[in-house]
Amino acid sequence: MNHMLVDVENMAKIYFHLPQLMQFPVIMLAGIYMIYTSVGIAFIGGVFSVIIITMLVSVITKVLFR
Repeated sequence: MNHMLVDVENMAKIYFHLPQLMQFPVIMLAGIYMIYTSVGIAFIGGVFSVIIITMLVSVITKVLFR
């Protein structure tokens, strides 16, 4: 396998996932809005806990794979 073939495969992967990448922010905002309308301001606690847990998992993963 040469470098040109690998580059072509990587470009094909990008073009395959590009629509999903562009839809992601819209889907996230719609989901956040729907949770806000059903739960109210209490959803902020859930958002903060998800952010904190994501950061914690990232740090633990970096430490484990050193």
